[in-house]
Amino acid sequence: MRLIKHPLKNEAGAALPLVLALLVIMTLLSITAMNIAEGNTKIIGRFLGGERAVYAAEKGYNQYLWKLNNDDEFYKNNALYDCDTTSESDFYIYTPIDDSKDKANNFRVQIRVPLIEIDIDTTEPASNRVIIRSTGWNSLDDTQLRTIEVELLRRTFTQHTMISNKEESSDGDKVIWYAGDTVFGPIHTNDTFYLDNSFLTGGSNAVFWDLVTYGNGIEILGLSLEAKQNVLNDPDVFKKGHMKLEREVKFPGNSALNELRILAKMDNAYYNGRTCIFLKDNSYDVRYFDRGTNSWYYNGQRYRLYPREVPPFSLLNPAASQERGKILSEWKTESSDRTLYEALDDNNNVIGQYNSFDAFKNSGLCPSLNFPDEGVIYVDGLTGYGSSPYGSLINGKFNSDMSNVFVSGNFGGRLTIASANDIYITGHNPTDWRHPNYITGFNGDSPPGISYANTDYEQTWDGDQWLSTDVEGDDMLGLIARRNVHTIHWNWPSQISHIVATVFLPEKDRFNYNWGQEPDSLSSLDYNNLITLDTAPEDITLQAAVFAVEGSFGYETNFPGLENLQNTLEGAFSGFPGLGSLVTKDQMTIFGSVGQNIREHTNKPPRFNDLDLDFDWVAGYKTEYTHDPRMLNDMPPHFISPANSGWYSNHWEEISTHVPE
Repeated sequence: MRLIKHPLKNEAGAALPLVLALLVIMTLLSITAMNIAEGNTKIIGRFLGGERAVYAAEKGYNQYLWKLNNDDEFYKNNALYDCDTTSESDFYIYTPIDDSKDKANNFRVQIRVPLIEIDIDTTEPASNRVIIRSTGWNSLDDTQLRTIEVELLRRTFTQHTMISNKEESSDGDKVIWYAGDTVFGPIHTNDTFYLDNSFLTGGSNAVFWDLVTYGNGIEILGLSLEAKQNVLNDPDVFKKGHMKLEREVKFPGNSALNELRILAKMDNAYYNGRTCIFLKDNSYDVRYFDRGTNSWYYNGQRYRLYPREVPPFSLLNPAASQERGKILSEWKTESSDRTLYEALDDNNNVIGQYNSFDAFKNSGLCPSLNFPDEGVIYVDGLTGYGSSPYGSLINGKFNSDMSNVFVSGNFGGRLTIASANDIYITGHNPTDWRHPNYITGFNGDSPPGISYANTDYEQTWDGDQWLSTDVEGDDMLGLIARRNVHTIHWNWPSQISHIVATVFLPEKDRFNYNWGQEPDSLSSLDYNNLITLDTAPEDITLQAAVFAVEGSFGYETNFPGLENLQNTLEGAFSGFPGLGSLVTKDQMTIFGSVGQNIREHTNKPPRFNDLDLDFDWVAGYKTEYTHDPRMLNDMPPHFISPANSGWYSNHWEEISTHVPE
């Protein structure tokens, strides 16, 4: 056999195809890597460009947020901003007329104000809710757009059913929620929240249908430790729970009233002295004393009681006694068979004489007044408890120089009433100054108190679970007092000031512009008018936003201590007003919002000083509070806001709809 030793005579170049194949593969891999790298670079570039666009949009948002915190209504300057009211049915859209500076910073902005449906045919822009839409772009590529939309809310007192700064009275007593209280809406206190659900044996618990928040803590009273914990975790008491908030809601000082005073003066709706207001649908009646002219007015018309001298008491002069009796009857009824009232011009000349106040009212000289354009009425005058010849803490409030307001009625419109002192909500027309015993149907208004004429609300339920409060209408009232807003309890306003001679004490004014128990005569022995008269209705309604800057909202002198009873009438020939405080009223129904520096009871157990009396009931009103949900985004005209009421972001999102050029 022949062996082949060298099958290939020449092996040169045998590796070349392999090398070429490897080169091709490496080239392809390099090209792929370069393409991937280039693609990643573009992706990163686009990402960075998009991020720069978002940064620009954020810059636009923050710039306009600063403007908003500096001036709530900056965008309403029509010299600087256009307002589009037609493009979208749910918004007023404001854009800067000159946006060159914005574009130079790579953004454009819309200020979008949501419209609130008042009724089927009426909408109004929200006053404490704004949406800023901001579109930004990369400075190197203005086609790369990103848009953000931020919903901003402004903190207001009216966003709560009730908000308070302190839950302890001036004497250190805890102000407590009791069984029977019901609240539909959020509650906040900067202090400790106190609840006693043990008070009414077999009665209904207090129920809070919305979130309860507090600054210090929550304390359950009158129960064992285990029972307290059960209440805290009871969904039938705290329907949406409770929680502590770290941030305090700052209450304003008295300077917050200055703007209201100025606005009222501009609108000729400024009063200086005791003022009684009866609200009507789109108008009001007002009867008041003016400290500047030392005169009485009704709807702007000056008037006076006919200057008839009261003859001195004499057993030897029956005609004098008869005249004294007739004069007292005229005062109590505001009517006579002879001239009782005179209308006066600005120079104090008589321009009309009338036998009754009703005849004067219907003379055509004093028609009802329209609400002021700015929607603010302000009442000035003396502050504090008011002076009284007998040192009364009860009837001093009726002093003619006081800046107190007495108000009731069926109200239609938008209005804020502010007082430099106190506001009293009455159950009857407070411009009717007859003695209540001569007023047919006294406190019989339907309902007594303050209600809306054109606005209704109802609770929506799912079985036994409350879902929401539905409202139809646009009426909105604000009541702001430097000190207190109270529902009236004692006595009634009058125009009578008369010094009565007395056998036992120096001569004093036994009337002091208010009615107590009905006086029988003007004799030195008739002290009836010094005995307090309970003028609180059995049920009372309040539909309004209420704010007490320094003081409280509640039931007037719900239960005075013994020392107050003594100071009230100096213990002289008086009744015992404390007994009236023990009387249980029925229901107070509140729709709106209550803000107060120091929370006060509308009902509480009978109490003398530090002695709690062992009764199984409370004096005053059981109260149902319902928040007006419109006040989440709206307020009465020029209503007070917290000192830290800046705008805050409620919702942020990126959207695909850009702000148009």
